[in-house]
Amino acid sequence: MKSRGKATSVAPSPTPWADGPPTDRDGAATLNLARSPEGRGDESQFQPLARSASLVDRVADALLNSVLAGQWQVGQLLPSERELSSSFQVSRTVVREAVRALAARGVVEVLNGSGTRVAQVHASTVVDSMRLYLSGRESIGFAKVHEVRTMIESHVAERAASTAAAAYVERMQSLCDLMSEALADADQFALLDVEFHRTVAASTDNELYVTMLDSIADVLIELRRRTSSTVDRRAQALADHRAIADQIRSRDPAGARQAMETHLSYTLSVGRELETPW
Repeated sequence: MKSRGKATSVAPSPTPWADGPPTDRDGAATLNLARSPEGRGDESQFQPLARSASLVDRVADALLNSVLAGQWQVGQLLPSERELSSSFQVSRTVVREAVRALAARGVVEVLNGSGTRVAQVHASTVVDSMRLYLSGRESIGFAKVHEVRTMIESHVAERAASTAAAAYVERMQSLCDLMSEALADADQFALLDVEFHRTVAASTDNELYVTMLDSIADVLIELRRRTSSTVDRRAQALADHRAIADQIRSRDPAGARQAMETHLSYTLSVGRELETPW
């Protein structure tokens, strides 16, 4: 069984309450981020929480803040359920539900018979959260997403012209060839279109660009199906993609940025022509 170190000092830290640490008047207490000699926290970091209707949320927030502050690193065990229950002076049921809430968010991982450890947050977690966010907001339409997309992808193309390895450039050109073969198939063309832009982002060697594009991928697929609904529009999009790939291959950052902006400007004009809400 892995040991849990004892805290050697106690220092105040940020709390999950927006208006600062609770006062004695409301009886609530804060989370201390003391660090043990082994770099691990234990139950002595925590102080009792006043009971309230949102007690589970408050325990979850306190634990989350501790993780965000670096008290526990990825793979490290949290104090046991019994220890947390004693420290917060809440029931083990409250602690269990708080941990489950964090597990559902991908912050921690519950190990059968071994405790709870800080999880490695994967890009898919970010992507799924953004997809859910966009799917429930009708007010975020074509123009808003296109504005964000243009800001990201124009810079990505400029960056790719300086960083793209030969294999990525070859992949871009290969995707253009596949798009040419798929001009009669709107759905396949849309999928290849998304993959082209994803390849440009990946060629920057910055995975955050890929994650950001993936987070709006569902929206962009639907957008491309609508704005590439005719062979003529798909042919124009293909020409734009070839121009982007050519500028990246030529190692021309300014030219690559301009080619991407030209392509996205065309997409915007078609979207407005179709009055695309989504």
